[in-house]
Amino acid sequence: GCAMGVDIWAGQIVLKKKEKNPDIRLVAANPWPEMGEGWKPLWRDQHRELLNRADEVITISEHYYKFVYKKRNTWMVDHSNRLIAYYNGTPGGTLETILYAEKCGLEVIQYR
Repeated sequence: GCAMGVDIWAGQIVLKKKEKNPDIRLVAANPWPEMGEGWKPLWRDQHRELLNRADEVITISEHYYKFVYKKRNTWMVDHSNRLIAYYNGTPGGTLETILYAEKCGLEVIQYR
């Protein structure tokens, strides 16, 4: 999903695992091309590195708009067979994505 925090950390874990197993692929679903450009340098640089090292980058939209994150989340569920989510119990995009994945019949693994 390429967001600051857990998304980037998860991508970094996948890249580390690829070092031992080159069959693993990282597909980065980037909401729009400029996402991350206004972040603090540490996060911005990690985001750029993730995109540069991903096997494939899917750009969801050419520009930001109100529902671009929801569209990204839907795309990820629609192109997955399992959802692994870190969810802190608050309403929002993560909960909506979990519910959508369950509705689609995906295996959902939640960490808190």
